Amino acid sequence: MDCKSCIYCSNCKHPKENLPACLMFSRYKKAVAMAHIPKRYSCCTPENIPIEKDNPQAYKTVMKYCSNILRFVTEDCYSLYMYSVPDPKINKMGTGTGKTTCACAILNKFITEYIWDITKKGDCMNIIPALFVRCADFQNKYAEQCRNQEGASDMYYSYKNRMKSCKLLVIDDIALRDCTEAFECELYEVIDHRVAEMLPTIYTSNVDLEQLGVLLGNRIASRIREDCILKKFVGKDHRDF
Repeated sequence: MDCKSCIYCSNCKHPKENLPACLMFSRYKKAVAMAHIPKRYSCCTPENIPIEKDNPQAYKTVMKYCSNILRFVTEDCYSLYMYSVPDPKINKMGTGTGKTTCACAILNKFITEYIWDITKKGDCMNIIPALFVRCADFQNKYAEQCRNQEGASDMYYSYKNRMKSCKLLVIDDIALRDCTEAFECELYEVIDHRVAEMLPTIYTSNVDLEQLGVLLGNRIASRIREDCILKKFVGKDHRDF
């Protein structure tokens, strides 16, 4: 694995065999490990997202967001809500249009830029830079701790605290399935905290924000809408052969 941060670093004199000794590289590897980006999307970057043809407006938004990502995330604090519009002819579910690919490309870009920035300034990495969470996984962890499974409660609250505190969070497939009122409250707590603390979140969904309000409640939809850029995705399911 090459040091992806070192493409920005003119002072790094380490030969390849000594790259693990590089503070920037070690921080980068740690941040990537903590982000839990799925293997399928680990190499996604703004340069290789395949959505420009089907979704030119969404593509422009993602590229603009990535072009000055530190400003958008740490200063302007803009979130993104990327949702699919089902097409009964070519994509009834609206899946596989590139939303998760774009979300992970943004995460990967932010990790690289953020690690470079704090290392250059001599700052410590005290907070998880980025985190990828499938909403269904969060819901499952909540259900496990409700069933009093051994160790599940500690794991759940640790997981939720990471969601609340990381610099940039992806919540993938929000509103994918029905949930209880109790879980809605848990999800609202995370979203409300991040909005209040000006911590951006990237959401992906197969429903627009109005329908999300029907499924998860208007207060969640309202909080998501604050300082959030909404972008719809159309086109065929690229997961199909």
